Amino acid sequence: MACSVLAWYMLDSTCGNNLLTEVWSPDGKYKVVVFQRDCGATTGFSTQLSLMPSQHQLGNESGNIFVADTNHGAAPSGIGGGPSVSIQWLDPESLVVIHHPNARISMAEPQSSGVRIMYKTAE
Repeated sequence: MACSVLAWYMLDSTCGNNLLTEVWSPDGKYKVVVFQRDCGATTGFSTQLSLMPSQHQLGNESGNIFVADTNHGAAPSGIGGGPSVSIQWLDPESLVVIHHPNARISMAEPQSSGVRIMYKTAE
């Protein structure tokens, strides 16, 4: 058990987050943080999203609502190296994430902190 915890910590500590943008909810209670996560030479860049209270800051954790990569170049790279995304708040409890149809999605949570999250592909 101790070895697996140590291995997870060492792997996670080699990763780094690069903040790309923050998009606040209409009521200012929450924000979606869009960031690029890089875990070293053996992995590609990914675009990740975290939904968090507006006063919180991005740490060194993985995204908690959305994770995608370019699927070996099938989706174009955005400014952080991973695929571009757009965020639209419909109201304080509804959010739309728009991504490229060829992005490889490894996480897309439908809800977090009482906020409904919908996903659409870019036209």
